[in-house]
Amino acid sequence: MPAELELIMAGTTTMTASNVIANNIRTYFEIHRAFQECDAETREIVDQMLTIYNDPEADDHERQRAVNTVVDALFPSLSAELMDGEVRVQSAPEMVLAKADLDLQGSIFADRLASILQQRGWTVDTLADRTGISAAIVTRMIAKQCRPERRTVERIAAILEVIPGELWPDFSLTPES
Repeated sequence: MPAELELIMAGTTTMTASNVIANNIRTYFEIHRAFQECDAETREIVDQMLTIYNDPEADDHERQRAVNTVVDALFPSLSAELMDGEVRVQSAPEMVLAKADLDLQGSIFADRLASILQQRGWTVDTLADRTGISAAIVTRMIAKQCRPERRTVERIAAILEVIPGELWPDFSLTPES
């Protein structure tokens, strides 16, 4: 057996570990180039997704959403192709209803958060500073461009000194992280 570890792929193709590593490095270079070409706001979002992905308390669903967000940010055309496949899978009636319910709750969350901030005279930057969530993400949540993770709702609620259900309608019914 050679000094290099051999990997058998697809039953007929043999690749050495050094080939696999070289391919992974080429992929990293492509991703890094795409990251460098992004504007500062997009780079900040990608950095936040990396933090979520590396968080030991993040669950598989949160990690997958972080990966999907990065793909969407760095490779919009690839994201569209991936989403096309997901749309076909998620077109089952129960999936459509579940998505509609989440969209409605996300919209209610955004409206409630904006209202509480306005009542308190807080800006997006104030909430961002106090929660450690970027102002760009807070703005996107209020604009209904993204939905927060459960722990984000909990963090915002704690800073605002409200129960999470005052922000997210069915908070008590959402799965624990």
